[in-house]
Amino acid sequence: MNTRYWLVACVTVLVAASVLAPAVPAQSTTDGQVLGRPDLSVTTSTPVLTPGGDQSLTLEILNDPDLRQTGPERYETRVTTARAVTLDIDDSGLPFDVRQPSVAVGEVPPGKTTVPPVTVTVPQSASPGTYEIPVDVTYSYTRLVSYDDQRVSYSEGRRTVDGEVTVRVDSRPRFEVRETRSTLQVGDTGTVAVTLANVGSETARDARVSLVSASTNARITGNVGGNISEATTVAEVSAAETAVYVGEWAPGEAHAATYTVAVDEDVDAESLAFRARVEYEDTDGVTRTSRPLSFGVRPTPEQSFALEDVRTDLRVGRTGTVSGTVVNTGETPVGNAVVVFSTDSPALVAQPRRVAVSGLDPGDTATFSFEVDVADDATATTHQADFSVEYRNQRGQRRVSDPLERTIEVAPERDRFEITPVNATFEIDSDNRFVVRITNRESVALRDVRARINATPPFTSESDTAYVDELAPGESALLAFEVTVSEDAVTTTTAVEVTVAAREPDGDRIRDGPYFVETRVTEPSGPGNTTLLGLGALAVVLVLGAGWWWLRR
Repeated sequence: MNTRYWLVACVTVLVAASVLAPAVPAQSTTDGQVLGRPDLSVTTSTPVLTPGGDQSLTLEILNDPDLRQTGPERYETRVTTARAVTLDIDDSGLPFDVRQPSVAVGEVPPGKTTVPPVTVTVPQSASPGTYEIPVDVTYSYTRLVSYDDQRVSYSEGRRTVDGEVTVRVDSRPRFEVRETRSTLQVGDTGTVAVTLANVGSETARDARVSLVSASTNARITGNVGGNISEATTVAEVSAAETAVYVGEWAPGEAHAATYTVAVDEDVDAESLAFRARVEYEDTDGVTRTSRPLSFGVRPTPEQSFALEDVRTDLRVGRTGTVSGTVVNTGETPVGNAVVVFSTDSPALVAQPRRVAVSGLDPGDTATFSFEVDVADDATATTHQADFSVEYRNQRGQRRVSDPLERTIEVAPERDRFEITPVNATFEIDSDNRFVVRITNRESVALRDVRARINATPPFTSESDTAYVDELAPGESALLAFEVTVSEDAVTTTTAVEVTVAAREPDGDRIRDGPYFVETRVTEPSGPGNTTLLGLGALAVVLVLGAGWWWLRR
């Protein structure tokens, strides 16, 4: 009972005290203002420009904000961050061109912000010196943030700041490609000469020019220095050193560097890419390397040849000819050309195997001819033969073309002459002229043609040789021999052997035969010699008897 009484009394006292206490205004802790703005400036981390091409200019924006009244962090960030930032670059009156005069950046918080690189084209003629590039920086920002428990309000602004970026056009030596020359040919080793000029404003010292191939199918094999010379050979090249030493290189001077380059066979006649660099010392003794100086060279197509009008007159057991025409179907002249004949058949032997046809300009032709001995046991069929061309290229180097394949025909063995009877019918017990017609069946003229008969019983001959000075291909002549038929011969059809010797155009002596010429022996058409002798003897006896009778009378 007492406890309840005291609880009620305490509550009553507290209520009375709260009613009688004086009123105090309520103080809010969530209202206020944040005041400030971004402060932007532009600079670059790549202030040096080198004449002679496109370069990247990297710009940086520095935001050093002015925060005059602080507050919550999020509102401070709002008033110190630049938004929708753009850079407008004015290159008028400058010796170089800015390829992107307007650059959108976006937000720039406090601190340093790197802008994507801007491309600047600096011509070779740009004068060295220091230049100020006007850059206007435009951005949006929040000047004031007002806030309380109920709402937040922003006071926005937009501002353009006129700025400048300081750059320097370098005065160091600068180089450019003035001329290229080449003797490159697909599948061969040639030369590439590049002429470089110092278009800068300073002298390069201890300068060396090096060349690298940007094409996988072309390899730098050495340098020959100086200008291209067709007399230069690979033996004069140091394959281990591909840099050409120039030494002191003053502004305005041009120097040529020449290199040997090997080009693969499987390359189309496309442009081959190369890059030259110059390593030098500047006026401060610092070793520097120029930017890559790229250029292209178009090689001529691979050297090629063709064969035309290939002819043969080969025959088993004979010496014949293989002839034709070689054509330079390439785009470059060749010197000291030699046609080489080869075959896998041991039955065909060319003497000699090489025939010189001298120099051939593009499109030129030259004839060739090989004498080929065909073995007696050769097969009369087609045989595979290769013709290649050895030549000297424009640098005097010996080269061999790819083989040009041809099939050549070998005909069956055949007599060189055709011998037919003209007068070959004789009576028993008679003296006669044995006459034959001889025809040259070869494709070349034959000289000093001598034919001999082999007179066997019933024939004998006191003049068994006949002679013709020359027989052209297909030409015929009559040959006559003395032949006697014995008195005891019988009628028959037999043959007389004829062998022939002659000289070929190269002076070689050939022998052919024997040829068997059909000959007939017939009965005498009148009194024979024996009968006539008997009648003569009888007449002598009668005359002598009549004389004796007359004297005795």
